[in-house]
Amino acid sequence: MKKKEEKKTEDKLQKVMHNLIIMDESGSMDRIKEQALNGANETIKTIRKAQEEMPNMLQKLTFVTFDTLYDGTEVRTIFDDLPIDDVRNLHERDYCPCGGTPLYDAMGISLSKLQEQVLHGEHALVTIITDGLENASHEYSAKAIKSIVTLLREKGWVFAYIGANQDAVEVAKEMNINNAKEYDASPEGYEKMVCEENAHRMSFFKRCYEGFIKVSDNFFDDEEGS
Repeated sequence: MKKKEEKKTEDKLQKVMHNLIIMDESGSMDRIKEQALNGANETIKTIRKAQEEMPNMLQKLTFVTFDTLYDGTEVRTIFDDLPIDDVRNLHERDYCPCGGTPLYDAMGISLSKLQEQVLHGEHALVTIITDGLENASHEYSAKAIKSIVTLLREKGWVFAYIGANQDAVEVAKEMNINNAKEYDASPEGYEKMVCEENAHRMSFFKRCYEGFIKVSDNFFDDEEGS
């Protein structure tokens, strides 16, 4: 009995959650810049809370934004797989919307980098937030992104796509992402989306922590799967 209890404790101590958030910083996001920035900090707060409530699961964060600058792709990694205790709040200088939407490049670059840091048995949750469709990538194509997502999902990674001004479910399906949700690209709509997403995030963390998560699990756990 004692050995079983020790093994259970050891398993909990080994849990790691890699959070990758890929957030649109294109020009159209400027009208909801304040809400996007506040929303990102609310998500950081949620991850910090999860670390406090579930201390045996190390929470790490990679935060990436994307836009275009002088006709070139701009993919910025603000936090690179940092333990959440080392992550500061975002400031206005960290988020300055402009240019186009190189979504595929942002996904390809950040996913390729993070997969080298996620060890076997660790969890990875990828959240993509955008108010528009891909229109500016140079390095990665739709086909390449679908292949990467498919490979990572087979390894147990969970993806959630949250989009505005589009059919988010159909766009997500094209990338082989089975969790998708639309939001209204207004200040009120964005705030509502952040509140709902963080509730889903905390629920997801708890399921992972207790060992109930499966590859096919729906991130939006209180809704029907997409």
